[in-house]
Amino acid sequence: CAELKHHHDERLAKTRDAVSQQPRTVFEVATELFGELSGFHVVLGCAEANSHLEHLVDLGEVHEADNRFRAE
Repeated sequence: CAELKHHHDERLAKTRDAVSQQPRTVFEVATELFGELSGFHVVLGCAEANSHLEHLVDLGEVHEADNRFRAE
């Protein structure tokens, strides 16, 4: 459990960093986190990035406007 929590915390930090300089779309964040995506990996990468972004929005650390996310 501790290892999984650590991985999740690291991914949240990388997601927050990806939107700290400028507003970005879910796809832009996904490619920042996972590199070039193709085929079904686009769906999987975007789904995971979106989940992390939504969690950060719920925490009040990231805001969304016009389908773009930005860290506060």
